[in-house]
Amino acid sequence: MKTITTEKHHATCSALISIVMPTYNRAHYITRCIESILTQSYTNWELWVIDDGSTDETSQIVQDYISKDERIHLYAQENQGPSTSRKIGIRLSKGACITFVDSDDYIEPHYLEHLLEPLKIFPNLECIKGGYCRHEKGRTTIIRALEISNYLPSEAIAQPLDRKSVV
Repeated sequence: MKTITTEKHHATCSALISIVMPTYNRAHYITRCIESILTQSYTNWELWVIDDGSTDETSQIVQDYISKDERIHLYAQENQGPSTSRKIGIRLSKGACITFVDSDDYIEPHYLEHLLEPLKIFPNLECIKGGYCRHEKGRTTIIRALEISNYLPSEAIAQPLDRKSVV
């Protein structure tokens, strides 16, 4: 998870969070991902799905969600790669905070709520770096971000993640 505040707004604990989801041919995964976003305890969010030229049913699945929830948006483009998709998502976002979620992943129900917790302590944060869990071959690996530290954004992004394996 990578999060930045934009120049548009100063982030607060009730800020709109823009979720940018680049996707390419992820029809088999994207439903679980979007459902995990819909179940968030923090509800002030918008989702930008950037379809990078999918040739499967990915866009149609997203369109079905758009018809049910006005917070969900789709931008379709010719295939340009995930980096370009993320940049387009950043430009389209209206939120004070931005986070990226890959379309073949899913997030826990309190993900966005926890994302904003450091802002209660450090309201001028510009970058929040979180961890994640990897479920593979019957094992879960927890990748944790370092404890709260005060870095310039260029320094923070270069910090390593702490890896711990859990059965």
